[in-house]
Amino acid sequence: MEIRIEKREKETLDKETLESIFEGISEGIIFIDPGHRIVYMNKVAKEVASNLKNNNRSNLVGQPVFACHPSSSKSKILKIIEDVSAGKMDFHHGILKVGKKFYDSITSRAVSRDGRFLGIILVLHDVTEKLNLQKKLEDSNKELQLLQEINLALNSTMNLDDILQLTVRGITDTFGYDYCAVHLISEDGTHLICKNYSADYSVISRLEKLTGLKAANYKIPLYKGNPLLEIVEARRSWLTYDIIELIKSHTDRELIRSMAPVISRIVRAKSAIGVPLCSGERVVGILGIGSKKMLGEKDAQRLESFASQVGVAVEKARLYEEIKEKTHELQRVLKEVRGMPLFEPEEIPSEGVLKALSNPIRKNIAELLYSRGKTRFTDIKRILKIKDGTKLSFHLRELKSEGVVEQDEKKKYSLSPMGQRAIRTLKGLEK
Repeated sequence: MEIRIEKREKETLDKETLESIFEGISEGIIFIDPGHRIVYMNKVAKEVASNLKNNNRSNLVGQPVFACHPSSSKSKILKIIEDVSAGKMDFHHGILKVGKKFYDSITSRAVSRDGRFLGIILVLHDVTEKLNLQKKLEDSNKELQLLQEINLALNSTMNLDDILQLTVRGITDTFGYDYCAVHLISEDGTHLICKNYSADYSVISRLEKLTGLKAANYKIPLYKGNPLLEIVEARRSWLTYDIIELIKSHTDRELIRSMAPVISRIVRAKSAIGVPLCSGERVVGILGIGSKKMLGEKDAQRLESFASQVGVAVEKARLYEEIKEKTHELQRVLKEVRGMPLFEPEEIPSEGVLKALSNPIRKNIAELLYSRGKTRFTDIKRILKIKDGTKLSFHLRELKSEGVVEQDEKKKYSLSPMGQRAIRTLKGLEK
């Protein structure tokens, strides 16, 4: 059998076919000749070019490549083109922002079969969705890290000021808000008191000089019709773009209210959010945010996570101070009446024990063990309705480390003698 092999001329694509191929590609394609002039653009590239700030037309064919860029970037672009043209680099990657979109700009060189330099190929790949998802992931990680830091502080210190400072600074540093403040409700419920804030020092200094008032511990009156009072009563976040009216809501003094337009120009905020700080069923204050950018509902939802942590911190610190105060008062009264302390020195609950029991969950665990005696882990979890077993393990370890709780050979938990004395003391105080 004879096999014949026919020699055929190499097939080449005509110009029309090549252009049809390039027009069908989803990336922008631009070809630049050795003289730095644009000689070809496909339709995607023309669409991108039409949205460039420094360009008033979509078709730049025949124009120098620098025509669509600001003059300040000419030297940088020229160096990239020359380095790629000379083969100093195979290609160059860069992110190009056009309007609300981002493009991966890939610059490479085109050479003929015999090695002649033909020009520069520029490919524009839309990476907007990829970068947006990446940013969302980074923001989520930052938010989670800050929440963990606050939670760690909650379990390691009783100092409310330290926790509030960590919160306000963390929120402004992590998310780029310009202003953040924690306002707690006064004991009589008539005012919000600024307990901690994070803001540009020069702005605060100008405001204090203008108004004659100090930002720290500033009292905001909660009068009827005040939107801040509505946040407290409705237990609902509030987003506003009316900064002048927000400023007026911070005072009932007409002189300061008349300064609202001037104050607004100093702070330059465009939007603000107020989120209620809740401790159980009670609102204990407001977490306030201000920004020179436009905020939205997503910002309010994000802040609610931090507000719940701050609410826990406020309640924990309050309970701790209340226990300390009542313990000292009871000791003082009994000394006067009996001329002797309530307990022998070794029986007085230590600072560490009081600190451990100031946490509401740990206090509930101790009271349960006081009433039931030896109890299994699963029963504690079920009775106290604690869904997270890891969380319960953490609190039990804290109680064991302070000598409040013990475990027997069957792994059942019970109060130590010191834990029983501490709970009896707390119960006596509550009466």
